[in-house]
Amino acid sequence: MSTTTKERRPSSSRRQINAPARFSSDSEDDFVVATTTTQKKKTMVRKSSISLTNSSKKKSKNASSSSSSSSSSSFFTRHSNVYVYVPNIIGYARLLLVFVSFYYSSSGGRTNTKNHAGFISVFTYLLSFICDELDGRFARKCNQCTEFGAVLDMVTDRLATTGLLIILSNIYSEMQFVCISLIFLDISSHWLQMHSQLAIGKRGHKDMRESRFRLLRLYYANRIFMGVCCVSTEVLYLCLFMAKDKELNAIPGLVPISKEIIKRVSFIETFDSFLQKTLGVGSLRTFATQFIVLAIPGFLLKQIANIAQLRSAVVAMCEHEPEFAAKREEAGTKKN
Repeated sequence: MSTTTKERRPSSSRRQINAPARFSSDSEDDFVVATTTTQKKKTMVRKSSISLTNSSKKKSKNASSSSSSSSSSSFFTRHSNVYVYVPNIIGYARLLLVFVSFYYSSSGGRTNTKNHAGFISVFTYLLSFICDELDGRFARKCNQCTEFGAVLDMVTDRLATTGLLIILSNIYSEMQFVCISLIFLDISSHWLQMHSQLAIGKRGHKDMRESRFRLLRLYYANRIFMGVCCVSTEVLYLCLFMAKDKELNAIPGLVPISKEIIKRVSFIETFDSFLQKTLGVGSLRTFATQFIVLAIPGFLLKQIANIAQLRSAVVAMCEHEPEFAAKREEAGTKKN
């Protein structure tokens, strides 16, 4: 019995010695597993952070592109800054072109550019006149119709026409009274028309649907008729300027008319002599004189429309005077 017990004791001691070794190997395995899981978590966090940064970059790029596209699109739509509306910018350009035209039509411009001053003056004035049609189209297309734009358009028209008539009055000294009368009629008729229409509650000076004058209804309702009258007037003034410029008056006419034809037909000869001696323009063989003749009917219709416009504005203001008086009395009572 003693021997057997002595032989079994070492085995129990061995078990006790080997037990810690098993425990240490298990703990090492757990440690390796824990480190691998933490590394995996770190890599996953890194990947998620990288994906978040990439998505944020994409969002910022999309936001910047959308903001740039929205800002570019808002420029051609109605926004808060009225000063930079597209039709108003065209109006500023028209004023600049008119001033350039008047500079080159003066004596200083002629001496600076020698023989091309007249051409530059006519070209810039025509370009400004073409922009007069563009600003209205852009205002309607971009929904940028404003009171400031309407006033700017009318003021630019009046300044351009008045300046050109002043230049013509200096060139044609015998026609100064006619030029001054045309200036008075143009400014007074348009100013009174706008003031009277706004005073009686109309949307603008072109709202003539209820006018008793047929010519005014046709003038403001039919854009083709209005365009013919306005273009004819401006072409007449420009061609009168061209007729006194040596370089521009040398341009041959679109219709070839020889001296023999003028001499054979008595009516043409009489009319040609009237143009040269009385009006002081060139012969019917020149470009400027031919367009002067073509523009006279539209010019006369425009002046008749101005007279009718002036009379219509005066009649409207006199007929609505009781309403204006009541408004003044009401404003006076509110102040008191």
